[in-house]
Amino acid sequence: MAYPDEMIKDAKLITKLLPSENVIVQIVELLFILNLFISYPLVIYPSNIIIENYAFSNFNKSTLLTWLKNSSRTLVVAFTLFMGLYFEDTLDRLTSVVGSVCLTPIAFILPGIFHLNLIAETKWMKFLDFCVIAFGTTLMVVITGYTLINWNSELMA
Repeated sequence: MAYPDEMIKDAKLITKLLPSENVIVQIVELLFILNLFISYPLVIYPSNIIIENYAFSNFNKSTLLTWLKNSSRTLVVAFTLFMGLYFEDTLDRLTSVVGSVCLTPIAFILPGIFHLNLIAETKWMKFLDFCVIAFGTTLMVVITGYTLINWNSELMA
């Protein structure tokens, strides 16, 4: 290995492996923090819109609606804060499970299904779509299973 096992085991972020006294490394870490701070509202916005459309669709525009929306947004932020603190030591594993369950279908399964239903006309195109769907489903099951089986092992540390 290029690095000692102790360094790799203790480093949760790649930036921890860089020399912390270097000014460029400090700037990169500050920019990384700034990136996370600025991108959080962009990431959380779609879930807030979905929750608000579902929960407050029957409300008329009023001050009460504004307070309810703000309260729901506050609860979403509090929930993500709680989840981050609760899963602090295993956040990388939780991210792996969420990514494999939620993002693999978006990357492989859904495009295959959409292409199959909307565009595929020949048997060859349909066969390729079924292959992509089967590959995505297998990938999702294997990655999720691997992460769950090895949740407490040194492989995932």
